[in-house]
Amino acid sequence: MSNDQQAASLYLRISVVTEASDSLERQERDLRSLAQAEGLDVVAVHRDEGVSGAAKNRPAFRAWIADAEAGRAGVLLAWSMDRISRGGLPAVARLIEILGETGARLLTFRDRVDSAAPSFKLTASIMSAVAEAERDAIAARILNRQASDRQQGRWTRPRPYGYVVEGGRLVQHAEEAEVVREAVRQLLAGRSLRSVVAALDDAGVPSPAAGKGYAARGDAPPRWRVPSLRRIVTSPALAGLYPRRGGAVGRGTDGEAVIVSDDPIITLAERAQVLAAIEQRAAVTPNGSRRTVVGAAPKHALSGLLRCECGGPLVFDNERVQANGERRHAYFRCQRQASNGRACQGRPVVRATVAEDWVEHAVVSHVAALEPGSPAFDAVADRWLARQDPTDDAERRAAREAVDVAEAEVADLEAARYERGEFPGTDGAARWQRLYARAVGRLNSARDTLAAFPDTLDVGGLLDPMLFAEALATNDVAERRALYRLVLDRVTVGRADGGGYTFTPAWAGEGDHAP
Repeated sequence: MSNDQQAASLYLRISVVTEASDSLERQERDLRSLAQAEGLDVVAVHRDEGVSGAAKNRPAFRAWIADAEAGRAGVLLAWSMDRISRGGLPAVARLIEILGETGARLLTFRDRVDSAAPSFKLTASIMSAVAEAERDAIAARILNRQASDRQQGRWTRPRPYGYVVEGGRLVQHAEEAEVVREAVRQLLAGRSLRSVVAALDDAGVPSPAAGKGYAARGDAPPRWRVPSLRRIVTSPALAGLYPRRGGAVGRGTDGEAVIVSDDPIITLAERAQVLAAIEQRAAVTPNGSRRTVVGAAPKHALSGLLRCECGGPLVFDNERVQANGERRHAYFRCQRQASNGRACQGRPVVRATVAEDWVEHAVVSHVAALEPGSPAFDAVADRWLARQDPTDDAERRAAREAVDVAEAEVADLEAARYERGEFPGTDGAARWQRLYARAVGRLNSARDTLAAFPDTLDVGGLLDPMLFAEALATNDVAERRALYRLVLDRVTVGRADGGGYTFTPAWAGEGDHAP
């Protein structure tokens, strides 16, 4: 395709809008001066503002290249090679290929690159490598500065919902902080994430996705979403701690949590309660993974506890009135289907009253046989504590995790010195000794914290089968289900050879499938 060799297309790019030395205005002024000196007519100007030279998606850059590909411009002008790209040799190779295909000429103002020159390919390759190295150096400096800021408790990210950033610290946002506090109060009162989201929408509270112009346009505020509310209330930032990936708490070189707010929205104890409240509303899927429960209350006390021999869940099928007016009994049926779309071949259909009678008798008998100090006893005690006092349970689990982390750190230092041969020489040995002493100190402190919790937990009336049976008889569906889940992981139901059903329980403490 022939190109108009007198038509020039200009490409302007700046990654940081506050730059003054090579602003877009200056780039355009310099390039128009270059075009005039070369006797060229400027037919198009393309601007990428606030866009990195390493970005793959640059609309203005793509339009600039398209001018040459379509024959609209025979000359491409850019202020410098690093304005064209900081993507290194692959990017330059692609540019050279495009120039060869279109016959277009490339000129730059600052570094005087001319693709018509014999040394163009070598010059462009060297300049692109320098630009890429400079980009990497800038990125490294930014990361180091951000890491240093984090160690000093300075916030280096976009502001989280509920806060504003002042002087590198998180300060409560008056309206948003109150929204978050009310959401936390509702969650601790037993409401689900979905119900809290619905209440926020009903009250017309703008979600974090709300822009500034929706009210002026007369639009309704964007709706809240369960994942965004969960992310807000579980973030360590809500309690003034620096968050790391996966919701973990960021820690400094001394191993202590990094504090990023002097006035957090909730306390550490409230954070532990929130995490425990959300964790309690989790169910175990057939493959053992956990999912958040956001639906209605359980229909039956055994909902989520019964499994078919095929591994599928047994779901509650409530009683209905038949065509003749008689009432049909409520059953549990296997929900899993085979690959051909048919139902499970075993098709266990067990009457709900039969299943609960068996489970109630088995659970009461199991509770009566619990021995303090046994794995089954400890599992029930841990679940009881998590239900009765989520704050204490969260603190106990955190203490156990701290011991595990400290033990792993000590073991790694020992392996580094005596197995991998690290820390050589006198200076290395002295440095290792300092690190090892600090690690052992953290381990001893973590063990002391864990030792402060009692070895045996008081499970109250659970050891009395009469009281447990009375609680099952007098409480509602949700409470009975909670009592069953203290003791049971699941019950597998199958068909007996001579007719009837088999029930195989998996008790708390016997496996890895905690409810």
